[in-house]
Amino acid sequence: MAISLRPRRRVRVTPPVRFAWIILTPFLLSLVIFTGIPLVMAFVQSLQHGDLITSDRPFVGLANYQYALTQDPVFFTTLSNTLFYTVVTVLLGNTFSFGLALLISHIRRFVGVFRLLFYLPGITTAVAVASVWKALYDVNAGVFNQILRSFGLVGPDWLGDTHLALLSVTTMSIWWGIGGGMLIYLAGLQGVDTSLYEAARVDGARGWPIFWYITLPQMQPMLIFQGIIGTIAGMQVFVPMFVLTNGGPIDATRSIVEYMIDNGLGQGNGSIDIGYAAAISFILFALVFVLVMLEFWLARKGERDV
Repeated sequence: MAISLRPRRRVRVTPPVRFAWIILTPFLLSLVIFTGIPLVMAFVQSLQHGDLITSDRPFVGLANYQYALTQDPVFFTTLSNTLFYTVVTVLLGNTFSFGLALLISHIRRFVGVFRLLFYLPGITTAVAVASVWKALYDVNAGVFNQILRSFGLVGPDWLGDTHLALLSVTTMSIWWGIGGGMLIYLAGLQGVDTSLYEAARVDGARGWPIFWYITLPQMQPMLIFQGIIGTIAGMQVFVPMFVLTNGGPIDATRSIVEYMIDNGLGQGNGSIDIGYAAAISFILFALVFVLVMLEFWLARKGERDV
């Protein structure tokens, strides 16, 4: 067997590639220092008991995870609240945003004015929006109950009723997010090839078939994007529930993020356990990861079935 004595060619890094690595190095270092290391430290803390002040934090292994997943009723209450909020805001919020985008796409005059009016709530801070809606939901002076009283009806305690509080918070969040979703769907509708509509009309298609077989498939990437972003944001909800109800009544609107903060800072039951709070954060991360992967799988399955 002949052995080649020719030296191997060394792979040379072209100047553009070297320059790209030089530019990316500070970002990669900051990612490792400010994201990677804290992530590892948080996972180590999730295996301990104690707070950040005292140095005595005994190692308990997976006890925090076991307690959250098998014994903590408040954890499951906050988890169910968060899941309900996420599912409703993603489904109804995107439905209303998409429908609004379809209506505005057919308007010929003052389109910019309508887009601005509907998007204004989206650029307002969540605290400001929640404060306004808290006044609207007020039992005595709130606009909603005043309207009901004008028809001879007794208005409910929107934020004090355990059956209505979470639905009231969710309604506010849907209203707040409609404008941002509308702009994204409007951008997607403008990218649909108009020749597809013309060909469908030539073949006699009108109305619903055009929407179902042309518009909806063409908008699938936008729908997937909005679903994923909405799921991630919904599972991390904190400000609307905190400002409107502070988690009440009786944990009816308490989110899992608020419960995690309460455990880490001791605002809920007076005890501070940063280890348990860290464990809740990793459980939340795992749950969000599973939900996002499920959405990707459903999207790919839908593409194969088309």
